Amino acid sequence: MPDSQPPASTGLPMTSRWDPAQLKRDTETLLALEQQPLATRLRGYFKLTGPAWMQSAMTLGAGSAAASVVARARFTATNCSGSSRSRCCWAFS
Repeated sequence: MPDSQPPASTGLPMTSRWDPAQLKRDTETLLALEQQPLATRLRGYFKLTGPAWMQSAMTLGAGSAAASVVARARFTATNCSGSSRSRCCWAFS
């Protein structure tokens, strides 16, 4: 008979079996936070997030920076060829 739970793992914690007691504690914590005022809820959620929000911000920022660099290179290469850079691409100098 196949086991309905994922196999035990020694690697990443998200790939190991779920601890039913921890799952129950987490559910109770979230339900208790749901009853609190907004400021208390936000503080509680912030404590539960960990460093993932910072990683997301850096990833989005790096993507935006790369897109800006590529857009500038593309605009400069296609629209300023054959003309004075100071006349055509004054915004990029």
